Amino acid sequence: MSAHRWTILALCLFAPAVSYRLGGVGLWAVQGVACALAAALSLWLLHDDGMLPGALQYRNADVTLGIVAAALVYGPIALLVQYWIAPPEAGNVLRLCVARGAWIPRPDVHGLGIVAEWIRDRACAAFTRSAGVRGVPRAALVLALAATEEVAWRAGVQRMLAERFGRVRGWLVTAVLFALAQLGTGNAAVALLALPAGLVFGGLYVVAAAPVSRNDDDDEGAPSFGTMHLGMGRLLPNIAAHCAFSWFFFHQSPLFAIRPDAIGG
Repeated sequence: MSAHRWTILALCLFAPAVSYRLGGVGLWAVQGVACALAAALSLWLLHDDGMLPGALQYRNADVTLGIVAAALVYGPIALLVQYWIAPPEAGNVLRLCVARGAWIPRPDVHGLGIVAEWIRDRACAAFTRSAGVRGVPRAALVLALAATEEVAWRAGVQRMLAERFGRVRGWLVTAVLFALAQLGTGNAAVALLALPAGLVFGGLYVVAAAPVSRNDDDDEGAPSFGTMHLGMGRLLPNIAAHCAFSWFFFHQSPLFAIRPDAIGG
């Protein structure tokens, strides 16, 4: 692999852990710069390979396709959050976070409720680490990071792994790496969320294939460099999917729907 591809992979894998440990504004700055650089390198490699026009081709169903993919991830998670992790009787999770970012546990919790308590605690910690930016700027950054992260992971990492291991294995390995990158933050709850998201979004990238181009010297019946066989998809459905999911999860989910002015116990 070229130095550019190793750079993209390193940025995607290690930026979440570094940024999460910095916290505050530094979290958004490091993650934003890393995602922007990885996305720019990925687009440059597509351009260098002559694939950028196909990757950015727009079709009428792109937004719809993206929203459907986002719903496949968000729907089950929303049900789990609504009825198990943050049911109405538990109240909005962020209202019960203390200043240091820990969850105030409810008394007499047993069984699976203990797991829910742990997830709430991780949600408090994650919100506290990222609380350096709030309101409209936070919403804008969430969408910008979703778009650039998706470009980097699909056009950079997944395309590279698909070329090396094949379409299906490249897709699966990318999903696992996406989850491991989030696990680097120390928040296993986010990593568990990232795995199904990576599988769905990676599958969308394979399905939403760019137009197939053939060279005269291609073997008859052999897939060309830009086909689904190499995981070469169009990026706009994926960008729509990741942005829709991030918007609904961080602004509509019962975990984060009520954004407090300050975290207090």
